[in-house]
Amino acid sequence: MKKFFILCCFAAAIASCKKEDSCAAEDFVGTWKGKEVCALFGTTDVTIEIVKNGSNLDVTGGSTFAKINSEIDNCEFEGGVSVLGVGEKLTGSLSGTTLSMTYKSGAGIIAETCTYTLTK
Repeated sequence: MKKFFILCCFAAAIASCKKEDSCAAEDFVGTWKGKEVCALFGTTDVTIEIVKNGSNLDVTGGSTFAKINSEIDNCEFEGGVSVLGVGEKLTGSLSGTTLSMTYKSGAGIIAETCTYTLTK
């Protein structure tokens, strides 16, 4: 009986393990619409276009950036270059049908951060 109980506990533990979400580049590709919320520029409606560029993504749109090439890591991506607060950085993550992004740009003491909540 004790072995049966341990076996049941082990089976329940394995069954409760959730497999991590997996995303391919194609999951990001397309036209995304939603809100851009920026510290300096306020809130506006935006359309973001994402296309596959080799194994990476080209992200275009918003009112604060032109095009940023981003590397994919499962359901997340990251692109841009920022050194000591100067430059730009774009990060994003896909959860179901919602794409969340954060864009940061800086030029010394002037900095801007924008967040995006988007759907296809």
